[in-house]
This record gives sequence, structure tokens and C-alpha cells, in this order.
Amino acid sequence: MATPQKERGIRIAIDRGGTFTDCVGEHRGQEIIIKLLSEDPANYADAPLEGIRRIMSHFLRRDIPRGEALDTSHIDSIRMGTTVATNALLERKGEKIAMVVTRGFRDCLTIGNQSRPKIFDLAIRKPDVLYEQVVEIDERVTLEDYAEDPERKITEADAQAGSEAAQGKDLVRGLSGETVRILRRPDHDDIRAKLQKVYDSGIRSIAVCLMHGYTFPDHEALVGRIAREIGFQHISLSHELMPMVKLVPRATSVCADAYLTPAIKKYISGFQAGFEGGLGTESVKHEEGRKGARCEFMQSDGGLVDVDKFTGLKAILSGPAGGVVGYAITSYDEETKIPVIGFDMGGTSTDVSRYGEGRYEHVFETTTAGVTIQSPQLDINTVAAGGGSRLFFRNGLFVVGPESAGAHPGPACYRKGGPATVTDANLYLGRLLPDFFPKIFGKDENEGLDVEASRNVLQDLTDQINQETGKNLSADEVAFGFLTVANETMTRPIRSITEAKGHDTSKHRLATFGGAGGQHAVAIAESLGIAQILVHRYSSVLSAYGMALADVVDERQEPDSSVWEDGGRVVAELRAKMDKLKEKSRAALKDQGFDDGEIVFEEYLNCRYRGTESALMIIKPSKEEAEAEYGGDDWAFGKAFVKHHRYEFGFTLDDRDIIVDDVRVRGIGKSFRHQEKSVDQQLKTIQRREVSPKAQHSEQEVYFEGGRAITYSAIIYCLRCLISEDIPLNQGCLKPIHVKIPRKSILSPSAGAAVVGGNVLTSQRITDVVFRAFEACAASQGCCNNLTFGFGGNQSGKEAVKGFGYYETIAGGSGAGPDWVGTSGVHVHMTNTRITDSEIFERRYPVLLREFSIRKGSGGNGQHRGGDGVIRDIEFRIPLQVSILSERRVYRPYGLKGGEDGQCGLNLWVRKVEKADWERSLRKLQGHEDAGQKEYEERHINLGAKNTAAMDAGDRIIICTPGGGGWGKPGEASKERLRADLTESWRKGSGAARDDTALQA
Repeated sequence: MATPQKERGIRIAIDRGGTFTDCVGEHRGQEIIIKLLSEDPANYADAPLEGIRRIMSHFLRRDIPRGEALDTSHIDSIRMGTTVATNALLERKGEKIAMVVTRGFRDCLTIGNQSRPKIFDLAIRKPDVLYEQVVEIDERVTLEDYAEDPERKITEADAQAGSEAAQGKDLVRGLSGETVRILRRPDHDDIRAKLQKVYDSGIRSIAVCLMHGYTFPDHEALVGRIAREIGFQHISLSHELMPMVKLVPRATSVCADAYLTPAIKKYISGFQAGFEGGLGTESVKHEEGRKGARCEFMQSDGGLVDVDKFTGLKAILSGPAGGVVGYAITSYDEETKIPVIGFDMGGTSTDVSRYGEGRYEHVFETTTAGVTIQSPQLDINTVAAGGGSRLFFRNGLFVVGPESAGAHPGPACYRKGGPATVTDANLYLGRLLPDFFPKIFGKDENEGLDVEASRNVLQDLTDQINQETGKNLSADEVAFGFLTVANETMTRPIRSITEAKGHDTSKHRLATFGGAGGQHAVAIAESLGIAQILVHRYSSVLSAYGMALADVVDERQEPDSSVWEDGGRVVAELRAKMDKLKEKSRAALKDQGFDDGEIVFEEYLNCRYRGTESALMIIKPSKEEAEAEYGGDDWAFGKAFVKHHRYEFGFTLDDRDIIVDDVRVRGIGKSFRHQEKSVDQQLKTIQRREVSPKAQHSEQEVYFEGGRAITYSAIIYCLRCLISEDIPLNQGCLKPIHVKIPRKSILSPSAGAAVVGGNVLTSQRITDVVFRAFEACAASQGCCNNLTFGFGGNQSGKEAVKGFGYYETIAGGSGAGPDWVGTSGVHVHMTNTRITDSEIFERRYPVLLREFSIRKGSGGNGQHRGGDGVIRDIEFRIPLQVSILSERRVYRPYGLKGGEDGQCGLNLWVRKVEKADWERSLRKLQGHEDAGQKEYEERHINLGAKNTAAMDAGDRIIICTPGGGGWGKPGEASKERLRADLTESWRKGSGAARDDTALQA
């Protein structure tokens, strides 16, 4: 560090986990490891403080009494990772907040992307929103031009958003370079009155996210100023936190920050109270009282940040990030550049990640505890296979997890009457040695693992399997079978973050850590073709050790909209924007005590092909890479993007423009580290035992015939929902089912019959019929609400016209059931497509989304109420051909068991027509050229369920989707059963994102 000291004090790194708190202390080249319970109120109030007390007592050679303020003059630095934010999110124990949003979008987070997490669950469960109140601000801006314009028209605006020159102008230049049209300016008094009402209700933290705030921050900044004047203690503004396009992820992110940051600050305040002397950069600079100590917290992106700048949004992966940093620094060799896969297997689940090319892999949109966050986070993926994962035999299949035995009762071998688990299978097969396990079990907590208990529960499973299958398997074969399933479960996400991105797993090393990693690492490596497994000497506390090695990071990002060109004006402008971000980052790091020589930068452009949404964050080519591949051009971002796109997706779109969405700088303040031998230098002294590569592949072919395929698919879907168990979905599911489909019916039309909408409409009807026959649940909206619009194309006898087309399906209400209420604003049955984000929608097409909200009261009443539909109000800014294909516009979604029907849907065409005026008409007939000024009025035309219309600029289509039916008689006592989501705490990086996308069918 740049801060001079006569003698370096004690350096402390801490990982406060859910069960244990791991501490690593270093002083004068000596290290100490301490592991203690994260919660032990009988002995100490705060585990990290207790760990620091023990470390200081060790190095100072005197016992420091509990409760005595710790003297920071002996401490050089404290580095921490914490689960405070994650736990607050999981347990929903954050701050009471209000969300401030543009009028018409109060339900944007309730609807989200309109898909549901589990397509086969009839009791649809979407995550709860974090806010308690919503404030709608009567303001509106949009983008003047649209990306799908075949003429590529660009409107210029001289005044920059946020400048004095922009005051009063309708067209301004946004931060992204796009021209923004200001449609409605907010009223100061109206904002103040609404925020004052929120403040008076007791809320002190607000989250502000307005439409297109990423590029036009003026209105958000105004709300922030007024909120500060009123006295709100915490104000999160989306354009300050993460200025990236997409309303919903940005809104969830800003809500998460407002929800979690006060909890983080409260915890830090209590932590700081345990010291005599300050913590953080400012305390070190000012040296008030006793000398302060540096204090930094690990962020979700793998970088440290000063204690005073640690926020909720950046804290969600604080703990696990340390483990990634730990294995990355200790297991990756800069000379050989062999990439590393991190394998962190604990008691409940396993985390996997990858480190290659000398840098961390980040994702920018991830879901944790049901909240989608838009912020740089390490790409960590969780899978339900840990030591405590339970073993089941269901429907002829060996099943591992996701249920866990937890710490109590724990596995059967823990002597608490627990169930069969992965740990029991390992113990029974001799892969876990009881003599090396602590003797903390039994009535007096002085006994070891119970091998006999593991044998008994596995023998029970063996008897069940043999009875149900007629086979004669041994308990050894059954135990091995379960471990094989567990291993395959854990290799799947590893393949997703490697092979699915174009990486060869066999060319990686496997770094294993966590309590159970060593028991499975060899089998995992063999399955993946990996030849080397690395186990660090501090593998059991690697997250804490990683914090000691980590660097301080300052992230900066700004939106952009440039069309990439090699060289010329575009590159010059992007360079200038990048340099400004670097200077801001450099200043922030120097303020924390780093010299220029300790600061390095990673420079990125977030790029995509025009017309796609799959953006790739491209790092600036290194000098070596530029010399080898790009003729020495280290700003060859365009060529690097094409290479990366081909590598990850297997193709390129050479005829399309490359669009730059964001400019990003990652400033890194390099930390002091002891010089150790590189991993390859250490490996040269070790006799290696090679693992022979072994690959297994399985294929399954499914054939469907013609128009009957939809019927069979819908039936299989219904059976899977009714069974409510994970089963292979193939033609074998229909073996016990006899399906009668009359020939030349709508479900089996003749070859010459004209059919349309078979998948989107027919499947919904079939599904509703089957569910009603079994009385499984009340009817859902029973429709996909298919909307299309565009212009251009080929018409008979006419020349082709360049244009565009757009297609979307729209959510509605789901039906209630015997122990669940319906869900509002969600897709149902076999449809689960995501909807285009509101800001992307207006960026790509000439439309104005005036409202996208829940249609209150459209769900059927009952003992359990049906879910509500939605209202989607779209105004067209140019003449377009618009078509709607929908159902349930006449027949209402049925209720069951006395529940009321849901409301029908409604499709309205709102036209602006010339107002009738007999005086003006008379003047026209008399030949007067000036017949007076035209006046217009709105006319609402019911389009019915299926229609197409040529709509003019200013016309609107309002789609009100159906609600779900109710279940049971209104007024009867609810029997709703809350279902726990066992995957809610999982870290869902790029691998989970790919799996989720596969379900958006």
C-alpha cells in the first residue's frame, strides 16, 4: 500500500458465513487460522469481532478481555466478506422502502418478465417484491429514433442531458448518445407532496427508477434532491447505481440497494463500535485519536471496497466471492495460463465457477433469493448436491436433493435420527474416515460418526429399490449409484459454464474446497476429463484466505449507442469516454492510498449485433494478443467481439452492425502479497497421478407427427403437472394413456385445411379441458394474447419494401386451486415466454408504452382468488399494421368448487378521429379554404378476439388480458399452503440463466 508505516500491523481477513466464521491473521510472516460459530450469543455478540479479538490476543501475547475496545493502532487492515445482505434478502428482513417509478409502471416488478420460475407448478410462486409502497411520478421521456428503422434515421440534438443548455428543450442528447424526447416534465410540488406522504408513513429509504433513466438522469436527480430535502436517510437512484438499459432489472437492483444498504450500514456501525480508533480510509488519513486501520469489504464482483463505500447492491455475493478469489490467485499460473474450475462443495449445496485468461468472469444480470440484480457479479452457479443432500428413490429413479438434512438432524451418521444423505453414502463406502472427523456427536457430544446408522438407512433404500424394481442390488451398488447421480448433478453446471461457452473442460484444472469437495473431486474430474486436481492447504477457509489476497476495485460504467467502426470518429469518442472513466477511477483509488504504480485498468466495451439482445462484455486486447491477431491494434474491439461471438455461440452475423451498449472500466488497486512459488513451480516438485479421461454421452430421439403433436405435448404437460414429480418427458409417458382424436377435427385437420395458432391457442384449450376433467384447478387466462405489428415485406405484384416485424405474447391471471391462490401477471400452461423489457421495447420500435400494469379485480373471487390479468397500452408513433390473436374474449375463465369466473379479456383500438363540427362542415361546402382548426377526439373500437388493422401514428391498442378463475366459495376459510422454494438461496449465474432461457418456450 502507498500509506507509509514504520512497521506493518496485523493483517486480518474474515469470511462470515451462515454457519461458521473463518478468520485468517498474519503478522511478521506468521499466520493463524481461527474457525468459530457465526452465531453463539451465549459467548459473544459478534463473530468477526470475536475472531479479531482472538487473533490480536495471539499476536500481542496477552488475553484481551471480551467487551474491551480493540486498539486499531496494532492493526494494518481488516478485510471481510459477509452474508448480512444475502440473509436479509432471503429472510426479507431489510429496510422498509418505497419505489418511485414512472406513471403507468407501478406493477413493473410484480409482472417482471412475466415468466414463471417453474413451468410445471400449478401453484405458481413468484418472489415477493421488496417495497411496501409505490409512488408514480407523472413524467415521461422516450427515445426519438428506433433501432429497427430500415432507413437508419438519426436525429441530432445539441444540448446534453443534465446541462443548462438542455433546460426547456424537448430534444436532448442522452448519456448514451441517443436523442431523448421529453414528453412530460415532472411537477415539483406533486413530487414533494407524494414523497412527504411516504415519509410521514415512517419509510426512510426510497428507490428511484424512471423510464430511460439510464440515459436521461435529470428527472431521477430531481426526485433525489427533493427526497433529500424532505429528510430521507437513504436514496438509491438507478442511474447512479447501474446506468444500463432495461427497466425491470434496473428497478429490482435499485430496490435491492435501498432495501439492503441500511441493514449493511447498521451492521457496520455496530462492528465499528467495537474498536478504539477509526476504521476505513478516512480514519487512516486523519489519524483521529489512535491511528485508524484500513477496513475493506468484499464485493460481489471479487473486488474489495472501502468500508464507507460498501453498499447492499454490491454485497449479495460478498462471502462466496472470496472463495473464487482464493482459488483464482492460488491455482492459476500466469506463465502456463491453464484455466481453473472452482468446486466448492458444502453441506447443503455446491458452488461452481471458472477462472481463465487471467481475469474473473462476470455476469451482469443474475437472480438471488428471487431478486434479479443488474450489477457486475462473479459468475457463480449453485447446484443442489451437498454432503447433506437427501437420497430418494422416486418413480424408478435415483434422486439426490434438493432437500437437505441440514445441521439438525443432519445425516443419519450424525446420531440424531436423520435420513440417508450423500455423506452417509460416502461413509458407508469408506470414502469418509470417521477417525478424521471431530467427535462431537451423540447425547454427550463426544462420539464420532455412526457407520451403522448409515448402513441401516442405505439398506432400507436398497430394500425399497429391489422391491419396486424386482432387481437384486446390494447396498454397495445402491450407495455407489446415488453418488454417481450426485456427481452427474454437479458436473452439469460445470459443463454449462465451460462447454456451453466454447471451453474444453479437459484443458482445465479442478480446484476443490469446502467441507465435502475432496470426497467427490476425483469422480468429477474423471467425468469431465480433467487430469489435475488442486487442493490448497487452506481449502477449508479459502474464502477468508482469498480476501487476504484480493485487490481493491473501483468500477465505472456509462451507457453508449455507437455503431462500431474500425478507427475514425467512433473510436476517438469511445476512447475519450473510456479515458474519463479511467481518470475518475484513478482518483477514487488514489484517495484510498494507492500510487499510480499500484493501479491497473481493465477496459471493456459491451457489444452486440444489431437486432439481437445477446451482448458480450469484450475486454481490450492485450499487447500480446493485439500483435498476434490484430496487427498490433490494441483497440480492435470489433474484431475481438466477432471472435468471441463465434467462440461462444458458434456463428457470426457479418452483415449486421456491431452496437456498443456500454463503456466500462474496472480500476484495480493491487494489494500487497507475499511472493510464493507459482502453482506450476510447486507442481514440478510433486509426483502427479494422472486421471484417465472418460466421457459419457446419451441421446434420446423423440418423433412427433403432424398436427397431433400439440395434443400429445399438452397431455404430457398436464400429466407432469398433476404428478408433480420430476420425470423424463417423452413418448413413454403416454404408454398408459389412450388418446382418441377424431380425424379431420380441429386437433387432427386434413392436409388441405388452413390452420393457425396451433401451438399458442390450441394447446391452451386442451390444457384447460384436461385440468377441468381432473378438477385440478380453476381455469387460467387460457390464452397467450398474441400481438404482432410492423410494416414492409413482399406483397403480390408489388416491389418488396424494407420494414420490420415484432411479435409478443402477453401474461394474464392463473387459476386458483385447492391450496393456493392464483398469480397475477404471469404466463400459464405450456407458454412461458418472457416479454421484451419496456425500455428495450421503445429503443427498438416506434412505440410508446403508456401502461403495463396489473388489471385489478379481473381474477375470479373465491375461497382462493384467481390471479389478475394485465393492461398493456401501446401507442404507435408511425403507421403500422397491427394484429391480435387471442381467446377468452367472450367465454370467461371458469371457477371451480363454487369459485367465481375470471373476467374476459378485451382488445381496444383507440383512434384519433376528426371531431364532427357542423359549422366547419358548412364553411367547407361554401368553398372557404380556411374552414377553421381541426379538432380531434378519441374513439374506442372493440377489436374482438382476432383482428388486424392498419393503425395511424397516435393510434393505440389496449390489451386487457383475462384473469384466472377462483376456487371455493367466497368467504370460506382459506386453506392456502405456503410452499418453500429450496433453490431460493442458490447463486444463479450464467449456467442457471441458460437453463432458465430453455424453459421460456
